[in-house]
Amino acid sequence: MNPLHESEARIRAFADAVPAMLWETDPTGHCTFLSREWYSFTGQTEAEALGLGWTSATHPDDQAEAARIFLRANTSREEFRLEYRLRGARGEYRWALDVGRPRFTATGEYLGMVGAVIDIDERKQAEEAFTASEVRRQLALEAAEVGMWHVDLATGAIQSDARFRTIFGAAVADYPELFAIIHPGDVPAVQEAIAAATRPDDPAPYAIEYRIVQPDGSLRWIAAKGRSHIDASGSINRAVSFDGTVADITDRKNAEEERERLVGRLQEQDQRKNEFLATLAHELRNPLAPIRNGLQIMRLGTGDAQAIERVREMMERQLGHMVHLIEDLLDLSRISRGKIELRSERVDLAQAIAQAVEANRPAISKCDQELLVDLFPGRIIVQGDLTRLAQVFSNLLNNASKFTGRGGRIELTVRHVEGEAIVSVRDNGIGISAHMLPLVFDMFSQAESNLERSHGGLGIGLSIVKRLVEMHGGAVEARSEGLGSGSEFVVHLPVASGMAMPAATDQEEPIADSGRKRILVVDDNRDAADSLAMMLTMTGNHTLTAYDGFEALDVAARFKPDLVLLDIGMPKVNGYEVCRRLRQEAGTSGAMIVALTGWGQEEDKRRSLEAGFDAHLVKPVLPGAIDALVAHASVADR
Repeated sequence: MNPLHESEARIRAFADAVPAMLWETDPTGHCTFLSREWYSFTGQTEAEALGLGWTSATHPDDQAEAARIFLRANTSREEFRLEYRLRGARGEYRWALDVGRPRFTATGEYLGMVGAVIDIDERKQAEEAFTASEVRRQLALEAAEVGMWHVDLATGAIQSDARFRTIFGAAVADYPELFAIIHPGDVPAVQEAIAAATRPDDPAPYAIEYRIVQPDGSLRWIAAKGRSHIDASGSINRAVSFDGTVADITDRKNAEEERERLVGRLQEQDQRKNEFLATLAHELRNPLAPIRNGLQIMRLGTGDAQAIERVREMMERQLGHMVHLIEDLLDLSRISRGKIELRSERVDLAQAIAQAVEANRPAISKCDQELLVDLFPGRIIVQGDLTRLAQVFSNLLNNASKFTGRGGRIELTVRHVEGEAIVSVRDNGIGISAHMLPLVFDMFSQAESNLERSHGGLGIGLSIVKRLVEMHGGAVEARSEGLGSGSEFVVHLPVASGMAMPAATDQEEPIADSGRKRILVVDDNRDAADSLAMMLTMTGNHTLTAYDGFEALDVAARFKPDLVLLDIGMPKVNGYEVCRRLRQEAGTSGAMIVALTGWGQEEDKRRSLEAGFDAHLVKPVLPGAIDALVAHASVADR
């Protein structure tokens, strides 16, 4: 072996022993030598790797770029450095660093490139993990909108990032500039917290919330956290730096304040609800006592006709009071759930006022109160429901009377101002305190629920007024100068376009009674059924009773009634199904069938109509309504 070949063999043996992948190319850039480490790492053979075959071991996404950089360096005869993913013998890819440099002869002739490939996968993964960690940290800071700061405690200089400067609205260079931004009321607390956190021995955790004053004068809430670095290398501990974060917590503070206000309102509403329920129990028990007393008087049967008549009138009054309370509750429930539908028509406002005045005049007169009514000289026409509008003004008059002492004065005034009807109900009664004025229309707002109240009611009348007025497109407001100064309620309603009233409807002809009627009363409440049957019998009718659906069908088949007063909520067979079956039987198909029930929602009435009922009455029903039904019922062919 000649010395040149011996030297070359020695160099290649050395290259094979080095734990790196060494390579060599000719002047054209084709690889002429790869050390044993390359073949061991990649699993390629010489035939596969030499020339440009080595590029096939690089990741498909890296091949073109790696070849381009290598060939460009070979052409320009310059050093190069590149990183790419190299496929291992088992098919996995690892990051590798490839470095090369040109080689020349002593005369400057270009011989090609030499270089080495090093496995850097672990370093690359560590770099990527560190980069990812930094990205996550930065993202976390940005997501939390947290700013960072560093204080050199020897100089007091403050270094901060962009978020810190955004939060504070300015660059803060040192403590004096910082304290100039902090709200004066919070400066002492911040100074004390910093002093405690930077004391050399046993520094305290730094966590504080304070306000800063923005350039426009607005306030922002800041949460700051940090800790100091203590140098304990010398004979005396020394605090050298102070690092931490700040965050703008204004939104959180505002939310907390709003939550506290909401909790306070909920607690207040809960208290008012409890007071309302107590008032409801009180108001329902009150009429029951005289009714029970009246029943006992009638049971004793003294024979005093005048006493019995007084008892009867008293019981009717108390029953009427209970019915009024229940109707108020049902109205409020229907309105709250959007179940009330207005029967809209063109209404003369004076007519609604007249009905309200007529309904309240007895109570007002009983209290020796003076009622002054000042109507607009012309007619004011509004679009709305006459019954509900009358209810609005009746509730306001009733409210004024209850809270005005004996001999007091109530004024009802109607005006027409720029397309708007304005109705005012003013009294010289007890008035409304300033803290209650904004709450008078709220549900359960009867705050003056002390035991000395002389007036009755549930305190929901004004809530009904507000909602009914709003359903008519209007608004209502309460005014008072305070307790002892009386109060005024003002209703605003839009005036309908045009002022013509609809044509008056003809008066109904008097109802002519066609004689003795056969009436079937069906109710699973035996007392209700028996008492109604007794009343109908006393007015000259032939009456039978049934206490469930099956019994009703059996009695009706034999009795062939002219009128059936039928409860809906019954065991075995409900009233809807009983009505359907009665309509299918020849002997009862033509009878008048009336639902007489405690179910009074619009859905209940719709179902009654679908089942075949002629009418739907809600308990308790006034005797006059029953008499009208009896008069309208036709005598069946028997």
